[in-house]
Amino acid sequence: MDAFEWIKMRGVWLDVLIALPDADRLSVLQAMKAVMSGGEIPEMSITARIAWMNILPVLESDKEQRDKITEARKEAGAKGGRPKNQNNQMVLDEKQKNQMVSEEKQKNQMVFEEKQKKQKVAKKKEERREEDIRSSSSSVGSSFITDEEAEQMMQMQTEIINEAEKVGLDATDWNREKLVDAVSVYGKDAVMDALHDAADHGAVKWVYIQRILDNQGQSRASPEDRPWNFVC
Repeated sequence: MDAFEWIKMRGVWLDVLIALPDADRLSVLQAMKAVMSGGEIPEMSITARIAWMNILPVLESDKEQRDKITEARKEAGAKGGRPKNQNNQMVLDEKQKNQMVSEEKQKNQMVFEEKQKKQKVAKKKEERREEDIRSSSSSVGSSFITDEEAEQMMQMQTEIINEAEKVGLDATDWNREKLVDAVSVYGKDAVMDALHDAADHGAVKWVYIQRILDNQGQSRASPEDRPWNFVC
């Protein structure tokens, strides 16, 4: 069995290995060692084998490159050592390899931090939305409705906001506040109808939805009287 000093681990391999069960992860690591040292590949589960087939070609290429370097060193040793410029090249190659590893680590860290940042923003956005709904529910006749009625109102406003975002209304705090106010003034069904009217005519903007709500009491017998004929 050949001795080896290192395996060039890729960031994507680490992601795959972390996701594997312990037993599968161990079998893949043992297989990696076997390829680099000339040992016997262990038995693997189907899951581990799928991961292994993605790693093997690159690992074999690394081993081939390592073997070439080892053979070149042997030949140079037989001739009395490497020329000075070859020593410099080996040092340069090692520095480049270390730099590549460092850059890959930095890239992975940046991706992880960006993902965490987006999750925090989404969480705060959802918390702010729920707080807006609760505040609106408690401010509209809070002394005249029961807790159950307040809960129903909050649920109704949530349905309206979800439907608005579903049909394409921008998910801004301003739009949510307008929707909540509209539910209190016009009622759930009227706001739902206005949202769908706006979506059907490709104009899902609050100014357009407000125009529809304002014109709900007007006659819509002719196309000229329909709110979507206004220029918003």
